[in-house]
Amino acid sequence: MKKYIALILSMYLFLACEKVESIVDFPMVPSKLVANCEMNEDSVWMLQLSKSLSVLDNAEIKKIDTAKVKVYEDGQLLEVLQSAGSEGLYFGQSKPKSDKLYRISVDGVTGFDSIYAEGRLPEKAYLKDVESTVIDSFYQTDDWGYSYGYMDVEFTFTIEDNPNIENFYGIRAYRLDTFYLDIDSTQLEVYKQYLSLEFDDPIFEESSSWNLLLLKDAIFNGQTVKVKANTYYYDYRPGVNIYFECISFNEAAYLYKVSYATHLNVANNPFAEPVQVYSNFENGYGILSGMAITEKVMPL
Repeated sequence: MKKYIALILSMYLFLACEKVESIVDFPMVPSKLVANCEMNEDSVWMLQLSKSLSVLDNAEIKKIDTAKVKVYEDGQLLEVLQSAGSEGLYFGQSKPKSDKLYRISVDGVTGFDSIYAEGRLPEKAYLKDVESTVIDSFYQTDDWGYSYGYMDVEFTFTIEDNPNIENFYGIRAYRLDTFYLDIDSTQLEVYKQYLSLEFDDPIFEESSSWNLLLLKDAIFNGQTVKVKANTYYYDYRPGVNIYFECISFNEAAYLYKVSYATHLNVANNPFAEPVQVYSNFENGYGILSGMAITEKVMPL
């Protein structure tokens, strides 16, 4: 019996030593700056800056508010973004334009290399039409005046693709809703309630998220394409307006969206291969992406 106990203990010590050795041998990657900036011609410049952490570091991600962030337009300095003083946010006063090349540079942070990225805004997508087919719906008002309902509906999106460039698209839908700013307030804040979209059309990327469907024009370049998606949502009321966004992404934005969604899908799977999230900042990490939105509205 003592022999078996000794054998078990020796195996335990061996495995423990192997585990310690594997931790010690794990490469410690130096921390780098991480910048995220999404270009949108409808919004002023905004960038968030932080630093990367090792996979073995459980500390909170540190936001950095002391950098110098410059925006260049076609090689000329456009403006220096101003720090908001918290959350690593930097804001500008101008908006990006669709026919310009932009460069973002971040420097002046002690202990870190300067980083930079370049990109352009994409052309707006041409969302020709949106059609709906109601599969099922219900609505009623009870004796106390409360109303409630639901709707199951299929949407068909018609996109006319530009044959002269490679196009990357995203599709999402939302309705407007309101909430009170605080318990005692009578002032309502309006916000977008994005709908959950489901699909079985193989034209969409499998890594599409629940409220953003991703596709590219590799198999329909220059053609008019119809794509379908379903949504099922509660709190339906007759005459509610549904807003549809057909988003044109530049390639960097598309690769980031696809890789990040795939990363989230496998993050808790110990048997899955790790996914490297796309980054286009040199000497650091992060994404300078571009998007342009075409919107349509439909009452249901």
